Amino acid sequence: MSVFKELVLSKEEDKKSLVKKLYRFSEDLKFTLSNLDEDNFSRSFLDWESEKKSLTRTIKHDADELQIKFEDLEADSYGQLEQSAKSIKLLVNCGSVVETMLSRMELYGEHIDLKTGHVTIDANNMKLDAAGNATFSGAITGGTMNLGNNFAVDASGHVVLQGDLRCNLLNPKKKTTVGGDVTVEGSEGYGGCTVGRTLTGSEAYIVDSLSCKKVTETSDARVKTNVTTLSAPDMTAICPVSWHFKATGKESIGFIAQELDKPVRRQKSLRVEYGEMGAMWVAAIQDNQRRIDRIRGKIEGRE
Repeated sequence: MSVFKELVLSKEEDKKSLVKKLYRFSEDLKFTLSNLDEDNFSRSFLDWESEKKSLTRTIKHDADELQIKFEDLEADSYGQLEQSAKSIKLLVNCGSVVETMLSRMELYGEHIDLKTGHVTIDANNMKLDAAGNATFSGAITGGTMNLGNNFAVDASGHVVLQGDLRCNLLNPKKKTTVGGDVTVEGSEGYGGCTVGRTLTGSEAYIVDSLSCKKVTETSDARVKTNVTTLSAPDMTAICPVSWHFKATGKESIGFIAQELDKPVRRQKSLRVEYGEMGAMWVAAIQDNQRRIDRIRGKIEGRE
């Protein structure tokens, strides 16, 4: 610990003695200040000084740029702000060399570059959490979109959906490709589906009515196996009827699915495969024609 003697002066001191004491005091003070150690300072001051050594702040500026740096060695954090006439750059680095969290944002006149771990937004018209879940209150307008190759929209408006599509109204202006099922449901359980050009799929379930210029079904033998000739079915158990749909009030004709041997269930309702029934009708007509031919042959034989 560095110490020095106090300067003691009396009224009787002459000029020569006074100068000598002042010189001696000056030398003692110089020696003391040059040999200070921790014992010369309080604990609170030493703690403050130790904390201050881990913090560095640097401010540089000239006619072209302003640069502010802040570094905390103890917390392994570093921050930097650079501003110029062309851009504003903000850097925040926190963590050790092995595991570092780095966030960088650069603002230019034409674009913004952002690099970080997670981005969160909490605004009145948009919310984005750290997991990437987003909520928008307005419309999304853009050129293209691709969500994991499961939902994609190209610049021409072509939509590709790998899963199922459920909506209240479907009215695509461009081509739409759906890998799963398409279900259009309104307030009454049935909605509207309008397709401008071509609708392609493995099957289409129409509750009310279908209006189109042409319906094409695939019937190529190259895509079929276990082909077996149908036996003539009993068509007398099926009663042709007319009805009105409960949801829309529209009138239609056809058959009741519950009267069929094997009705097909579609979600909550049973359905009739009218396309497949055409093959049943042909089988029944052919069987009746064979009966007629046999009867005609017997009659001609009697004559």
